[in-house]
Amino acid sequence: MSETSQTVVRRRKAVYVATFVTLFAGYFPLARSPWLITGQSHSLMEWVATILSLCIGALALVRFYSKKDNTFLFIGSGFAFTGLLDGYHAIVTLPGSAENIFSIPSSHPAWSGLASRVLLSVLLWLSWIFWKRERRLGAAGRISERLVFWSVGIIYLGLFLIFDLAPLGGVYHEGFLFPRPQELLPASFFLLALIGYLGKGEWKTDPFEHWLILSLIVGFMGQAMYLALSHHINDTMFGAAHALKIISYLCAFVGLLLNMQRLFSESLAHQELALKNAILTTQQETSQDAILVVDENATIITYNQRFVELWGLPEDMVRRRDDKPVLAFVVGKVANPEEFLSRVKYLCEHKSE
Repeated sequence: MSETSQTVVRRRKAVYVATFVTLFAGYFPLARSPWLITGQSHSLMEWVATILSLCIGALALVRFYSKKDNTFLFIGSGFAFTGLLDGYHAIVTLPGSAENIFSIPSSHPAWSGLASRVLLSVLLWLSWIFWKRERRLGAAGRISERLVFWSVGIIYLGLFLIFDLAPLGGVYHEGFLFPRPQELLPASFFLLALIGYLGKGEWKTDPFEHWLILSLIVGFMGQAMYLALSHHINDTMFGAAHALKIISYLCAFVGLLLNMQRLFSESLAHQELALKNAILTTQQETSQDAILVVDENATIITYNQRFVELWGLPEDMVRRRDDKPVLAFVVGKVANPEEFLSRVKYLCEHKSE
């Protein structure tokens, strides 16, 4: 690894540690704060989260179809369906919505927020699981997008029925170490995904995975330390957890934008290289000189038709890309084989020429 790369890795590690420490230390002053958020503020944050989640889902799926990578398939479908759950939660938590519009028990809007967090955390964890499977099995380990969409849709429906319609009672359990212990379920999956992606190691060079790590850290801390330790609806921890949820989405969004920009730059570079190769091939074929390019392993890189015609070479001989039979064939046609081979040997030993 180059010195520059090592510096980048050290900086990113420092950012991860600083993010965790800041969120951990920030809990304590906020825990003593009397600040409360309003129902309208909560609903507004959920609408922001909904829009961000749908945008991330759409962008990740565009990225998947631009260059097939199942990681983006899982992340894209996860955020897309999460956006639907976030949007439903934003609607039912508007003051008066549960009673006046939907006629559902008052405890259900509180549970509906958990559904989106469980769905997203599970899909982020699965994105790592299936990356690991594909790495082990190769092409046989890939999973079709149709199966992923159907599976995520079923998970979405199941979570919706469980957390939004089933009679689950109150969300707060005073006297527990964590007043909202159910929040530890998505927190656990966020943590598993975080451990997996850190072990994967691509955050060292890939901007997207770097920002995804940050998103997972913020998502885990917001769920495990802030929302799980909230003592009542709209208290400081409750509001801070929802703000952190938006920040975690923003991290994923920034990472996707950087990935798309990188993919676009690579595409332009490939187009430029293809154009240069086409120009060189044209120049090579129109040249009056006989051209043969060979690497240090005696493998033919390229040649033109003039070279084949000049020496009367069988076409299938040069197509095999092995220079040894070609050299033997040519040596039999030169007036001074020893001098010719000496020149070839000299060129092999002095690659700059």
